[in-house]
Amino acid sequence: MLDDATVASFVSTTADHDRGVVWSNLTGTRPSYRGRGLAKVVKSHALARCRDAGITAGDEIQLVGFSQ
Repeated sequence: MLDDATVASFVSTTADHDRGVVWSNLTGTRPSYRGRGLAKVVKSHALARCRDAGITAGDEIQLVGFSQ
């Protein structure tokens, strides 16, 4: 997630298409942007991109390491 040219928050994932599983490897938010729910936003966006890529694992995608 960008704020002008600054990366405010990001997520890195690895997908196993055969098993329909996505691992959340790393999520980061700059200290000055914390407490705004940005980590949840970038993880939710990552899940949506997985769905768009065809990783569905039935009706739900399992994101291993995702904190609710």
